[in-house]
Amino acid sequence: MVALVTSLSSVVAFAVVLGLPQFADAAPRIDVAQISTLVGSWSLDWHGAEDTYSGTLQITASGQANLFFGLLTLRPSTGGTVIEDARITTVDEKVHIECSNPRFSSIAWATWNPDRFFVTISGDRMEGYSVDTQGKTGSRIVFTRGS
Repeated sequence: MVALVTSLSSVVAFAVVLGLPQFADAAPRIDVAQISTLVGSWSLDWHGAEDTYSGTLQITASGQANLFFGLLTLRPSTGGTVIEDARITTVDEKVHIECSNPRFSSIAWATWNPDRFFVTISGDRMEGYSVDTQGKTGSRIVFTRGS
């Protein structure tokens, strides 16, 4: 039995050195560095398809690898506030923010298409573009940590 445990530990150690998964059915591990990088408050500056916006994105951890939740608060240059829920997924430095459930405060829009952001994170900055659910593209969005 001891020989089996020693052999198994050797195989696991070898797999770790090679960067291979240790077990086929192992649950993905949460990247602690990635969580500490994303979780928190981000300010935003967005040049959308129809207006420019400022606002915030508050991100919380989900307890699952590469998945986060958030609340996006937008302030259009024309006034008012739009709030959307956000589901945030990551693959390496690529971050996808998928919004849903848009609601308005002190603004009268007949409709608001949920937003989607495709950004790359580098340090305390995420930058990319947007495409709403109707295909309208925003040329640039920048999120800055803690500003």
